Amino acid sequence: MSDDEDEKPKRATKPTEVKINDGMDVIQKRAKDVDAFLAKSNGKDALITAIADPPLGSKNDQARDLNYRTVLKAITAVKEADVAKVLDEIHTTHGGAGVDNLMKYICRGLSEADSCAVLLKWHGAIVEKEGLGPIVRVMTDRRGV
Repeated sequence: MSDDEDEKPKRATKPTEVKINDGMDVIQKRAKDVDAFLAKSNGKDALITAIADPPLGSKNDQARDLNYRTVLKAITAVKEADVAKVLDEIHTTHGGAGVDNLMKYICRGLSEADSCAVLLKWHGAIVEKEGLGPIVRVMTDRRGV
């Protein structure tokens, strides 16, 4: 018998836990990537990168705050005329979950009174394009950003 045949797969002793992506190194790298896109005046790719794999439900406030500031910076960099195209691209890239994550950041920004005029335009564009579903899902999801 070879060594490969002797090794049996190990069984999990407890259910697999959902991994929360709240490592500061990952979020800091994402912030740098977003800054690089913004330096090239590429708000669309900055926003798509910023909302990818957010630290949903993380207890690490620093990670959540840094990611929020990164997303807010990307949202405000997108030109108003490009909002519909960017939403289409987010939906294509991340699916409905990407739009829901974006709505979570918009709701957080509105609750903290950050760039409300811009965020309200995004909110309206999402509702116009996606309907009320993202709002309902954001309000019922306990995992905050």
